[in-house]
Amino acid sequence: MSFISVACGRCAPRGSDDTYGLNGLFLTICLRSRRMFRLHFRPALLCLKGEKMKALTRDELIQELKAHGFRPQGTASMKWRMAWVKSNGTQTMFVLIRTRGVDLLITSVPIEEMLNSDRKLSVVHRADDRFVEYNYTESEVSIHSQALSAVSLFVNNQPIDESYFQKVGIGRSEWASKYGTKAKEREQGSTSSLYQALSHGDGEPVYLSDGVWLGADGSFEDRGR
Repeated sequence: MSFISVACGRCAPRGSDDTYGLNGLFLTICLRSRRMFRLHFRPALLCLKGEKMKALTRDELIQELKAHGFRPQGTASMKWRMAWVKSNGTQTMFVLIRTRGVDLLITSVPIEEMLNSDRKLSVVHRADDRFVEYNYTESEVSIHSQALSAVSLFVNNQPIDESYFQKVGIGRSEWASKYGTKAKEREQGSTSSLYQALSHGDGEPVYLSDGVWLGADGSFEDRGR
């Protein structure tokens, strides 16, 4: 029998729950409302059977962080717009707000040791820290809700499963590699190679099919049939 604590949808963020489960199915009793419901377990997500986890906006996440006792902290790096911080006595949790996502950091290093001379947070990943990036781009989960779920576990001194620390979505550099100029240049380079293989060396467009011509620069032109 395994044990997990989650927030009841009616009582969150102030309610507390006892959850017992076996083979991926969990029975939860909210200690405040006495409400009972069955849960399915999915990696990094707990949701009511037949329901989806409620999607939160960034502003709603920040309001929930305030309700959980987190306080704002400016950061030295421009990567993050703001950090929200709370300590449970032995560890400190940071919810780092980015333009393109939200990051979580849990560390045993006292926050005073992470502040620079300007009292700004300098985030350094240490070997025993737990850190994860939740990116908006190509994420398949509600990252604000997932971040809040991890926050609730931390505040209630409950173990946080490693699934919460699996990267979600793709970051800026990955996006640029996949969709940006470099990717387009690679694609164009491959079509240029195709032109070199098909052309007669006269620099004229090469006919492919269905009215489509391939130029010397690797571009396509649809002239119609």
